[in-house]
Amino acid sequence: MTSFLVKNKSKESYEQRISTEPITTQRCKLYAIKNFDHFVSETYDDRTTNDIIDELFILKTDNGQEFEDVLYDMLQEWINWNERKVIHPSTIRITFSNLRKYLFFRKIKTNEQDIGEFLRFSKIPKEEKH
Repeated sequence: MTSFLVKNKSKESYEQRISTEPITTQRCKLYAIKNFDHFVSETYDDRTTNDIIDELFILKTDNGQEFEDVLYDMLQEWINWNERKVIHPSTIRITFSNLRKYLFFRKIKTNEQDIGEFLRFSKIPKEEKH
């Protein structure tokens, strides 16, 4: 029996949860989700982010190591996809940080050490000061 206190974790419930944050923060977090939605749709033949999260849960239940491999491979593909769209490296990093928070909310956890080991971000160009 499921408790009446258990709430479904969805995009809508996430939007409701962040609704009390500053508008600019909300915009950045929602941009990360929208960006990931576009990536998923283009890369995985019109599937949705919910489809991806459901599939990750299946992998997590069946085989934990395969889940990690698939998760970090997919996140690297997302980073590469953004780079091909000529998104600035610092924007990709900030968007990734917000995407990570959304995935955590949906119970897909990432590890800081794994991110450093498995994901490659472009260097942020340093501007010369005059």
